[in-house]
Amino acid sequence: RYSYIYKGNMEGKDIFVKSKNEIFIIGTKNGRLFYSSNGGKTWDYKDFNTTLYKMQFFPNNVIYMTSTDSLFISRDGGKSWNGKDMHIDDFSGTKVRNMQFFTESFGYVYDNYELYQTVNGGDTWEKVTNLSFDFYNYGGSLHYGCFASKNIGLFPSDDSKTILLANVNSEKKLT
Repeated sequence: RYSYIYKGNMEGKDIFVKSKNEIFIIGTKNGRLFYSSNGGKTWDYKDFNTTLYKMQFFPNNVIYMTSTDSLFISRDGGKSWNGKDMHIDDFSGTKVRNMQFFTESFGYVYDNYELYQTVNGGDTWEKVTNLSFDFYNYGGSLHYGCFASKNIGLFPSDDSKTILLANVNSEKKLT
């Protein structure tokens, strides 16, 4: 569920904590990203002018963050960012609701019904299909799911009464 933070010009919806002192809040206006390096005593911000969704931290101050159609990468702990257009037509104008990377090269981005995989840090994306299994006949949605490994995902049904165990096989099919 969503929770919002309001204080002065800070209006945020998702909090990502890198350490005791380093806190990021994705804002609800202008794609604003708030950052504190002192545990929330003071805040700086940067406007991305696109809706921001998820953030993931890696060693050596590398951070990945998704927007509607871009993957933003910081290699200095969030001080500067470079965007990569994901060139995913299915996501244009929709929400990339989730991302999960296992290395800086290999990861997934997904919304309710589309799942894409990259093996080169977001330079290119390949759609994972579900030709061998009709995931959605079971009321499946990728929205609140997650991956336990590079190939195994857990996704709740829309009524939250069933957990679907999904496998991404070597042919990029969801089974």
